[in-house]
Amino acid sequence: MIVVMLLAGAFWAGTLVKAPSEAALNNAQQSVPVTFPVSMKVVDKQLALKGVVVQGQATAVNPLASPAAGRPVVTKPGPRAGTEVTPGSFLGAIGGRPIFLLPDYVPFYRDLEIGDAGDDVAQLQKALREMGFNAVTATGKFDSVSRDAVKQIYKGDGLEPPDKPGFRWQDFWQIPGNKGVVTSSAVQASLINDTTPLVVIQTAPNVIVARASVVDADALIVGDKVRISIGGQSIESDVLSVGAFTEKVGPAGEGPGKDVTISVPREGSVWLTPEKVVSVQRTAVPEPKLAVPLVAIQHDAVGSFIEIELLGTATQEAPRFQRIDIRVSTQAAGWAAVDSSSPLTVGQRVRVP
Repeated sequence: MIVVMLLAGAFWAGTLVKAPSEAALNNAQQSVPVTFPVSMKVVDKQLALKGVVVQGQATAVNPLASPAAGRPVVTKPGPRAGTEVTPGSFLGAIGGRPIFLLPDYVPFYRDLEIGDAGDDVAQLQKALREMGFNAVTATGKFDSVSRDAVKQIYKGDGLEPPDKPGFRWQDFWQIPGNKGVVTSSAVQASLINDTTPLVVIQTAPNVIVARASVVDADALIVGDKVRISIGGQSIESDVLSVGAFTEKVGPAGEGPGKDVTISVPREGSVWLTPEKVVSVQRTAVPEPKLAVPLVAIQHDAVGSFIEIELLGTATQEAPRFQRIDIRVSTQAAGWAAVDSSSPLTVGQRVRVP
């Protein structure tokens, strides 16, 4: 009898305990998403690249002496190494015949006398005007004013111009870009041949090429200041360009990435000789940028993205999130700086998956 009464009491007590609602059960079973606020932070990964000095384009000037002049021997050396040459510059003399620089757009191929006419004459006259002979008019007809201007090119370097013709085409030479810096000059009495040119003119400056990872390359823009160093020597320079992604081996044996081209300053950089391996570091002080935790960044076939918690969500409902596509400019210490074009604001909360 006692057992029956106890069972009945337990049944009656159980009816007084209410079961949890279905909504409460669902809430208890649902995981709470982890979020983190968007911040303004200095996310600075010290840029340290390895670069190689690459020599710029060079042109060898090696005209042979005319048959009348005989042996192709240097009778007067050209400018010393390091000298900048421009149209009108004296490049040296072979077999007594001087060689001068002329702009590359002049199609010279014949000697000219007063009265000769043609497109080649007009271009020569245009070049003479650009070289400072303002009395010359580009009429297309070789006249005494044009002849006198040509004579002044010779006399400006202490040389005697020919009596005839008024313009001797074999006394002139052209190089790409019309100007450059002499890197070598044959000494007097040298014989000019394929391996010994009169002068070698570098028409494009040396540059430094450094392979950077995609993240490091995206953190650089044209004009950024970088410091080039090797041993105890260093110098500041500028980023000239950031190339496209390539899987080819880098200039110093690096893996895939983007090639960063850096200028070689003209002054104080004689130690930056071709094929030297140097270190490259960014000198600019980084600024605070919009930043999110690295763990919040997700990736799919479209690209990198984060999920932003939508504002105004009812507290009793599960939070809702919106996808935001982003581009990471740099990353360090667990944070990623997001490109400024991303539609983010400080304080928005990002989901950490």
